[in-house]
This record gives sequence, C-alpha cells and structure tokens, in this order.
Amino acid sequence: MQLNPYLRFKGECEAAFKVYEQCLGGQLGAIFRYGGTPLASHVPADWSDKVMHGSCRSRRRSGLSVLACSSIASAYRG
Repeated sequence: MQLNPYLRFKGECEAAFKVYEQCLGGQLGAIFRYGGTPLASHVPADWSDKVMHGSCRSRRRSGLSVLACSSIASAYRG
C-alpha cells in the first residue's frame, strides 16, 4: 500500500511544489488554478492564479505523489 499525502497551504502551494520538485527529484503533474472555475467566487479576487489542486510525483523508486492546494485562511481551524 502506498500513501499519497494531500497538503494544504495558505496560498503558497506553487512555491511548495517547486521545492518538492527539487527535493524529490519530482515531476509536476497537472496544476489547476482557481481562475475560471466555480470556486473562483469563494476565494479572494487576487487568488485566480493560486493552485486549486496540483500534484508532484517523485522520479525515485518510491513513486511518492504529493497532492496539494492553496486554501484561504478561513478554511483553517485551530
């Protein structure tokens, strides 16, 4: 069994993917942005280029995939 973590960032998902791409020897998968989607009306106007969902897959033997998104601060609790 393989676990693929899904991470949430406070707007910095794209920067995190660039780090994972380097550290994991990864390859970016599809990156979907808020702009032009039904969710665009639920995030701040300046978030149209933020990552709504994306993935990065390790090229190493483990084949780890990291999935992630940028979430607005009100989505966080605690």
